[in-house]
Amino acid sequence: MPLMTAQQALNLAMDRHRAGQFAEAETIYRQLHALHPDNVDIIHLLGIVAGDTRRYPESIEWMKRSIAAQPQVARYRSNYGVILLDCGELEESASQLETARQLQPGNADIHFNLGNTRSRQKEWEPAMDAYRQALQLNPRYLKAWLNLGMALHSANRPEEAIAMYQEARRVLPFEYSLAANLGNLLGAQCRLDEAIEAYQAAVELAPQSFVTLNNLAILLKDRGEIAESLNVLRQSLAVEANADVHSNLIFNLHFDPDAAPSAIEEEKRLWNAHFAVPLRSARLPHVRDRSPERRLRVGYVSADLRNHVVGRTLLPIFEAHDPTQVECVCYASGQTDAVSQRFQAKAHLWRDMEHWSDDQLTEQIRTDGIDILVDLSLHTAYHRLTVFARRPAPVQVSWLGYPGSTGVETIDHWLTDRFLSPPDLDLPENADGPIRLPDAWCCYPAPESSPEVTDLPSARTGQITFGCFNNFSKINERVLQLWARILQGVPDSRLILLLKTGAHREKTLEAIQRHGIAAERLVFHDYEPASLERSASHFLQRYAQVDIALDPFPYNGMTTTCDALWMGVPVIALRGTLGISRASFSLLANLGLPEYAVASEDEYCETAVALAGDRDRLAHLRGTLRDRVMRSPLLDPARFARHLEAAYREMWGDWCRSQD
Repeated sequence: MPLMTAQQALNLAMDRHRAGQFAEAETIYRQLHALHPDNVDIIHLLGIVAGDTRRYPESIEWMKRSIAAQPQVARYRSNYGVILLDCGELEESASQLETARQLQPGNADIHFNLGNTRSRQKEWEPAMDAYRQALQLNPRYLKAWLNLGMALHSANRPEEAIAMYQEARRVLPFEYSLAANLGNLLGAQCRLDEAIEAYQAAVELAPQSFVTLNNLAILLKDRGEIAESLNVLRQSLAVEANADVHSNLIFNLHFDPDAAPSAIEEEKRLWNAHFAVPLRSARLPHVRDRSPERRLRVGYVSADLRNHVVGRTLLPIFEAHDPTQVECVCYASGQTDAVSQRFQAKAHLWRDMEHWSDDQLTEQIRTDGIDILVDLSLHTAYHRLTVFARRPAPVQVSWLGYPGSTGVETIDHWLTDRFLSPPDLDLPENADGPIRLPDAWCCYPAPESSPEVTDLPSARTGQITFGCFNNFSKINERVLQLWARILQGVPDSRLILLLKTGAHREKTLEAIQRHGIAAERLVFHDYEPASLERSASHFLQRYAQVDIALDPFPYNGMTTTCDALWMGVPVIALRGTLGISRASFSLLANLGLPEYAVASEDEYCETAVALAGDRDRLAHLRGTLRDRVMRSPLLDPARFARHLEAAYREMWGDWCRSQD
């Protein structure tokens, strides 16, 4: 290296390394190592750059050499701990970082790194202790504030996490990520106005952050401001094309009563063009045993294989799978709970994909030899559609996130039923590989501990009570207008809604009053965040106050519809054209009650008013609906599993024949 000293060369290499120019940095490190083979700092830097390029076995060997030469250097052990964390060696990572902390207790980075490892181990108290020690040493340590808040949230201490982020914002008022995380926590605690205020502050600090804009849009949707939510998402996409943001736009369009099916299909087409088509070169041929009747290996991909509506719905079907027909592999992420543990117990393989890149997950699916890969998210949060766009499995299908298709060219099929997607209904998505299951599109996971069905509340009070416990994002001006007509048609009746706190409550009251309904006839129940203390029984008890449930549109209830029927409460629905607008129709038809899912707004109002006036019919439904559900296909996961396996077999046979 003429005209440059060894120290100058090392400084240059480290500059390249910090700039992310790993190959250039490594070349210089190796040249220096050849000249100075006993220089331990250079050996250690070679370990770091190997780790930065995910060559973990090589990185570990370099790290071990540097620590063996100088075991008392704390930063060597700290950096080694980070590499071990990156490759999943959590116990050894913690051991190295604990030793580093003892060697150099005044180093905030070491405490921070230890907190990260303890968090990955889900050891929340030690993690929080480490982050707090980092902050004592450096009160302006942004990442330590952020990770401490996430650890508190993961430890089910949300109010402490909120207070901590508020304190952090006073220390670092111009850090948008603190405002954004505060908004996330406030939103999770159903404090929508405060959450939106926090996110608006984050957007002011970072107007180009697509993540911040995306999350603000989610909160606006939750407050029922669908048009505003869509505008924010389009603003974000104008800044930068992003698959997750574009997916959120597609999903949110399903809530917009003015969005034509063709507009949704166009956005799906654009998503495919921007994010799937460029990955065509990443698709490799599949070598499989093409025996049409052999046992199939089916992979389920979801961040929601836990106590989440998707996980709870799939679990009884998953447990009913015939192991002689399908071998199930789960690709999951998120917290571990009783539901995820049951999935793990039944799965042939369980893969935690939370920290995997798309390329890593794609390679693992290919290595696992998956025949049929099932997307359980569609365009909802935390999907992995850009993995499906790489086609890691020969047959790919979407299901369960919501009734509909993704529009992704590598997803061959989507599961539906004849009520959601009648063959004679001319819609673009119906040409996109629908597989119609014989009964319903899914089952109902009836809670194991359900309250008993009560007598009609109107028999006790003399007053008909309507109710809707769906997310407020499904309730729009047209829905409120029809509900006002129903209340006008049933004098002295009232309507119960389940709402988070926020300005949308006052707007809802104003809207219903504009249609001539007194404010006292509208009753708000607080929407409570899910917690370990609140069981499904706690939520279902609300139906003891409801005579008739009113379904929203265009996005119908699904689990909420089933909950009402399970508790003896009939549901009046307005069926539309898209699957999400026919979900309640499918459920009611499977109970032999299709007449309560009507085709027009006038019929919707007339049916609700007529049923309210027929107390004998209401009492009969109250006493028989749970039995109807129990005897229906909705509560027969074994029957559903056989139909699902037959659908998988049909898909597999089609693929095998296509390869001949």
